[in-house]
This record gives sequence, C-alpha cells and structure tokens, in this order.
Amino acid sequence: MSRGSVGGALCLCLATIAARAATIDVPGDHATIQGAIDAAISGDTVMISPGIYRESALRYAGKGIVLRSIDPEDPAIVDATVVDGDGGASVFIFDGGEDTASVLSGLTITGGSADEGAGVFCASASPLIYRCRIVDNVAFSNGGGIHCDAASPIIHGCELVSNNAQHGGGGISCMLGSRPRVVDCTLADNGASRGGGAYCFASSPSIERSRVSGNFCPPSEGVGGGIAAYFFSAPRIEACVIDSNTAYLGGGGVWCDYYCAPSISATAITGNEVQVSGGGIAAYDDSTPTLANCVIASNECLGGWGGGLYTEFGRASIANCLIADNLTHYTRQGGGVYAHASSTTVVSSIIRDNTNAEIQALAGTLTVTWCNVEGGWPGEGNLDEDPAFITVGVFDYIPGRGSPCIDRGDPSQEDGVWDAHPLWPVRYPNGARSDIGAYGGPGNRAWARLTRPPAGASLSQPRSRRRSNSVWLLMRRI
Repeated sequence: MSRGSVGGALCLCLATIAARAATIDVPGDHATIQGAIDAAISGDTVMISPGIYRESALRYAGKGIVLRSIDPEDPAIVDATVVDGDGGASVFIFDGGEDTASVLSGLTITGGSADEGAGVFCASASPLIYRCRIVDNVAFSNGGGIHCDAASPIIHGCELVSNNAQHGGGGISCMLGSRPRVVDCTLADNGASRGGGAYCFASSPSIERSRVSGNFCPPSEGVGGGIAAYFFSAPRIEACVIDSNTAYLGGGGVWCDYYCAPSISATAITGNEVQVSGGGIAAYDDSTPTLANCVIASNECLGGWGGGLYTEFGRASIANCLIADNLTHYTRQGGGVYAHASSTTVVSSIIRDNTNAEIQALAGTLTVTWCNVEGGWPGEGNLDEDPAFITVGVFDYIPGRGSPCIDRGDPSQEDGVWDAHPLWPVRYPNGARSDIGAYGGPGNRAWARLTRPPAGASLSQPRSRRRSNSVWLLMRRI
C-alpha cells in the first residue's frame, strides 16, 4: 500500500471513530454509572448529572472513556456529584490496563471500604484522575483514598481529604514499582500508621505543586505524618508545602527508611511535629535524601532528636536550604540538624534560630561548608552573621539588601537567577555567585517559577513562634 493510501485510510479510520463517539447521560440514558460504562465504547463520554449515586466496584474494563460531572471546573458541581460506595468496596477499580485515555473527572468519591484503595484502586493501570474530591474512604491496609499497585496514574487538581488506612497512605499509597504523578493536589487530614498523607513502598511517585497538610499517624506509633517512603523508594517532591502534619516515631513531615532516595526541592516543610525524631524530616538506614532550595522551619520534636532534620545510618545532602526556628525539647539534641552515625553534607545553607543546638552530630561525618550557622561551625567559608532577613510580599527569610548571605555561598556554584536577569529587582544588587539560603544557588529559579501557592496552601502557619512562616511569594514568571 502506498504512503498516500495509508494516510487516507488512517484519516478515514479517525473520522469514523470521531463520528461514533457519543455522550451518555446518567441518569438520563442509564440509571446507573456502571450501566453507562457498560454501554460505552472507547472514545465515548459518560456525563453524570448532580446527585448521589450509591455504587461501588465501578470498572472501566479497559475502555478509553471519559467519565465526568457536567462541569469538573466548578467546585459546587463537583461537591454535588457524589459517588458513594456505601461501605461496599472500592468505589472505582482500574485493573484492565487503562491508560490516560481513561479519565475520571469532576466527582466526589466517598464511602469506599476495602483492603486497599478504598476510594480508587489502580493495579497495572494508569488512568487520568482530574479535579476529583476523594473524601472519607477507609482502607484496612493501604491507600484510604487511592492505592497504586504497579500503577502510574496521573492525579491532577484533586483533593484527598479525611481518608484513612490502617497501614500505609491515608491519602495515597504506591506499591511495587508504581510511579504516579500527583500535581496541584491537596492531601489533608488523612491518617495512617505510615504516611498519613502518602506512603510509597519500592515506588517512585512524583508530587508537584501540592499541599500535604494536617495529616497524622496514630498516637504512640506511626512514621511520616505527611509522607513516608520505605524500601528502595525514590519519591520526587517539588514545589510543595508540607505543613502541620504529626507523627510519633519519626518524620513529622517526611520519613524515609531502608535505601530510599527522596529528592526534595523548592519545598516548604513547616510546622510539623513528632515525638521521637525529625520534626521536619527523618531519614534512616542507608537512605540518601537530597534537599535543595527548601525551607525547613518551625518544626518541633517533643521528646527526642532533630527538630528540623534527623539522619541515622544514611547519607544526606543539603544544599541551599534554610533551617530555622525549629525546636527540640531536649538540651543539645539538634534543634536544627541531628546527624547520628551518618554522612551528612550541608552547603550554602542558613541554620539559625533553632532551639537546643543548631547542629548536633554523634559519630559519622558531618561536613558543613559555605553556610551561615548561628554560633559558628567549623568548615570552609562558614560564617556566623545576622542574615538580615526581610519579608517580601508574603515571603519570609529573604536575605535583605547588604545581607552577608548574598554572593557568599559555594563559589563553584552560580545562582539560577540573579541581577543580570531582566526581571531581577534593580534595588537588590546580587552577583552571579551562589547566595546562601533557600533562595540562592542553581535551583533558585524553581522558586521564581511559583506564580501562585500550591493548591489550598495557606500563606501563614499558625505554629510559627518567632515570625510568620509563610513562604510562597507571588512573583512574575522568570
């Protein structure tokens, strides 16, 4: 067949598919959602009118269809279009090899009850879940809101709120090679023993521009109030707010254990609380967290070590971060950073105003260079000077004009954005050399790209003790 014949046949095929695509109304054409799905073929849209639909174990059976409310962009419509599992099973189940042509959009999903994935269960499938509210679902094992088993869905613009799991991931759990992408979402007030907001096991989720807030682990147990990673997991967390989460054993905000390699950048980890270790972050057992351009502030450890960051038997790399106003209640137990038998490197960072020792190390190696540490710390290029913080808009911890942190970071690194850029404010002289702190270094462009706060982010944190803890600046795009 000639190239022209192939092209003509393809166009004819596409035109035929487009002509056959239909919109099926619920309850107009079918009384039930599953009935409408069963009647649909790939390319169709199932449109659900506002109402409460008591159904569970809804399956697409591999079909590339769009199932949506009448207006996913209208929160009032999303609130009013409810699929209630009524405690029967997972509300939606994707286990037929679905991909992003299978879309779930603009619904409130609630009342699910299952071992895993009470709201939405995904196994070897990667649907698109868009603008959904996934609330008040309960899993007896993992994934109160969403569970991924060797699955990589895109979860965009969703709210996962008040879901619970007995083991891992009150909001979302990711297991066995899953690589979900969570973008512009809110994970709030979810609970689990591991990862109140999110839990990953041998998985690599990407969490971007999202807020993980107010999630929790049960009293007297639990790790990773906000996010927990275990067993060779490598989550990527970028441009997020992780705030006001609570755990007991470790990691009020983020916890990782056993060969995990989380990458966290341009993220605010603030106002989190733990009983034993790592109010903001805790890393154990050969884990290798990498933090760049993060604000770790106003976190609290009530009875142990590391108000801001705790590392044990691992390797942590911290570059261009701000670690300030964190607290541990025990004397000299590392209000800012506590490193136990670890290899920890801190460069071009500000560590100040933490209670009960800025930095504390027990065995292992702790290398601190080109940093501003209150009380001083040995290492090349370190200083102990008032950073002259200012607030710009709603952005705290900005080194002000003439601050000793400007152009004093690692001399081998340059700022991603500095005063040669046409949009840089002319009243703030700033050369190419890396600044010290969260808003300097090669990654500072990530902060500049944030033209609005992540979904649901508050511009202040009520736990702050010394200054407002807001960190999201509304900047022009650079």
